[in-house]
Amino acid sequence: MIKKTKIVCTIGPACLDKNVLQELIEHGMNAARINMSHGDFNQYDKIISNLRSICNEPVILDTQGPEVRTVNDLLVFKKGDIINFGLSINIFSKLKINDTFYLNDGLDEGEIYEIKNKKVFLKMKTDGELMPNRSISFRNINLDLPLLTKKDFEGFEYAIKNNIEFIALSFTKNKKDVLFAKKNLKDSCVKIIAKIENQQGVDNIDEIIESADAIMVARGDLGIEIPSEKVPIIQKDIIKKCNVAGKPVIVATQMMESMIINKTPTRAETSDVANAIIDGADAIMLSAETSIGKYPALVVKTMTKICINTETNYNKMMGIDNKSNEIPDVIAYNAYLVSNKLNAKIICLTRSGYTARMINRFKPNNLIIAFTPNEITASQLMISYGIMPVHYKELKEYNLKEVHNITKLCLKKKFVDKDDVIVFSAGLFVKKTTNTIIAYKVKELLEI
Repeated sequence: MIKKTKIVCTIGPACLDKNVLQELIEHGMNAARINMSHGDFNQYDKIISNLRSICNEPVILDTQGPEVRTVNDLLVFKKGDIINFGLSINIFSKLKINDTFYLNDGLDEGEIYEIKNKKVFLKMKTDGELMPNRSISFRNINLDLPLLTKKDFEGFEYAIKNNIEFIALSFTKNKKDVLFAKKNLKDSCVKIIAKIENQQGVDNIDEIIESADAIMVARGDLGIEIPSEKVPIIQKDIIKKCNVAGKPVIVATQMMESMIINKTPTRAETSDVANAIIDGADAIMLSAETSIGKYPALVVKTMTKICINTETNYNKMMGIDNKSNEIPDVIAYNAYLVSNKLNAKIICLTRSGYTARMINRFKPNNLIIAFTPNEITASQLMISYGIMPVHYKELKEYNLKEVHNITKLCLKKKFVDKDDVIVFSAGLFVKKTTNTIIAYKVKELLEI
């Protein structure tokens, strides 16, 4: 069975090798994330070169954003120990004694004991370890940092030059942040994934969804600034809003955290992954599990099993209801209904990906095979639930002859069988809209 939920893998030292990347793809990876808080552009060159020599999966370049990181060697500590480290940004004047630092996505915390010689001394409240260059989170401290760092601006130029599909915009607060990022992408084809990881992002989620191309629920920092018990409901609300808008939504952080060192996930992690899918997430993301973990391929294989089992048994809980009377929405909704009623695969023609995403909102039982003449559109659709994009450069006219040609190609490539029923949707006769549904049996259309 084909997995519908997409898996985003963070690429790092554990999976830089081309053979390991190949394993990740074979086990279910659909997109590669590069975290610009680590590594340099030479390393990113290697990742992209290795990936594109294997497949056409999209790359997500994740900005550093207004975050503060530790400058340190490996530190191992016990509760009550005092540790010290430098900071990646000079914010010492904004800190005071007894302020709380949250480390390792909030798993460890300590209070400022002293500040001197451009170092922070923390009295730890937990046992743990601090690896170099770890992100620090704060609660109720307004650092008022710029949205993008110098390296982020370089990353934008890098993304344009290398035809990278997505920029993940860290700590997006509002629509203004999204538009600022798009302006700096200079009308390129790079799309913006707005990362929601602070209270302002949650408060302004409607305008962010409207202006961004996709959303990431980044639960690490979000669960520190906002009480953690509120995060599950926020996650559900954001996913639902994205589904209604037809915008891809990714759930991220600590999904399979224990598999950084273990060969199996905890029961809680398995439930977390399954519930994100049931909520309606398009994609789920792995961070340290693949970038520095012991078993990157195994964790992807395990996550794929959870995806398939959840999709098979709880598909009816996913999707949204259509309340719109606009032609494209009604057509998309009925394509979904007809597909489920006839147990039919869906084939659609799309230039921008819009038609495929509109149908995808309703989470049909069968795959959506999306043909597009634009190579980057095909790659960008790979983070959307249940869509199998196909780059079809021969597509020039949307007409009934093309329905025949594409169906024949699907049969040749074994995307469909001669006995399959197909629901075909596109914008025929009228450009830039979705207005047509055609249902047929493959063997009858092709007279096999």
